[in-house]
Amino acid sequence: MNFCNSCSYFELITPHPFTFKGKIYVLIDGGTFSTGSLLAANLKALKNVTFVGEETGGSKNVWTALTLKSLSLPTSKLLLRYGTLPAFFGDITRIDGRGLMPDVEITYQIEDGLAARDLELNWALKDMEKNISGR
Repeated sequence: MNFCNSCSYFELITPHPFTFKGKIYVLIDGGTFSTGSLLAANLKALKNVTFVGEETGGSKNVWTALTLKSLSLPTSKLLLRYGTLPAFFGDITRIDGRGLMPDVEITYQIEDGLAARDLELNWALKDMEKNISGR
């Protein structure tokens, strides 16, 4: 590693020749928070990744982490845990208060929930099949 002022602090990593180069599907929804949002935001930079589902619940470039505190709510006695320090990722000049948006948006109907359908997974499997068969 080179630690000069005009150089990067990180070593350049050359991908292994057998690195997977196919299409990657990432299933996201409003329950994708914290590290899940961080992973999704990092993967967004890759050209072979398709996000399927709904907007993530966590931000694509700001989240709270590190020191966690707890608070017992006075009436319900429910325990609330929350991070106390903000962490930033990517272009923090474009913080819009939104999560990561999917490339393929999936919308559930009440019947889908009652039938325990996984529409994101079903879409990804159909797309994989289509790509394999060439249709």
